Amino acid sequence: MRWEAMVSPEALLTLPESWSHSSTTLLLRSLAVAALRASPSTRMGSSAAPAIAVSISSAFDAGNIDVTSADASSVRLKVRPDPPTELEKKCHSQWFYFRASAGQPGVVSYEISNAGATSYPEGWKALKVCASADRKVWTRVDTTNYAADAGALRWTYDHGGANPCSVYFAYFDPYDYERHLDLIARCAAAPGSRVRSLGQTLDGRELDCVEVGDGPKHVWVIHRQHPG
Repeated sequence: MRWEAMVSPEALLTLPESWSHSSTTLLLRSLAVAALRASPSTRMGSSAAPAIAVSISSAFDAGNIDVTSADASSVRLKVRPDPPTELEKKCHSQWFYFRASAGQPGVVSYEISNAGATSYPEGWKALKVCASADRKVWTRVDTTNYAADAGALRWTYDHGGANPCSVYFAYFDPYDYERHLDLIARCAAAPGSRVRSLGQTLDGRELDCVEVGDGPKHVWVIHRQHPG
């Protein structure tokens, strides 16, 4: 038989002295002290715990964003400029890619406040932000809106129901470096093709060149450029 009862921490501290040597009593008293020391928000009968701010991360391949502010329902962001180009001696900015992890289900508003100051502001007008939970299947966020007067790109996302609390957002479906390496490996193994290096990028990655055929006319094809 099992007995269950609701006993306050204060009552546990006033158990009879004759019980003081009982291991059960010592355990109950320890639990009572811990309960009394706990913050009011964690004790039974207190108000709900405070909302948890949305966590933003871009510390992964091709990730790019800066966080201005974030709470449980609103996130303000800025596109981080790319490294300077050797030809133009300037920094371009358009690409963004980040992960948003909501602390609890609910609708969150996102804003990229410097969209109007990026390299191609006109490119935001028809854009629908891309979203994915598994980084494999990407869908468009229909609530995306570019406010040209404020130079801000805004959208909302419901982190609840069928949508996960953790989601990735991007300017476009990312083609990351791992996918690039897989493609180069397939090209190197394909009959009639040859892979060689033209040098290295500013980040120390190979500039791969895939040569196909041996005709007199040369055609160059460049890929993995940022959209925009």
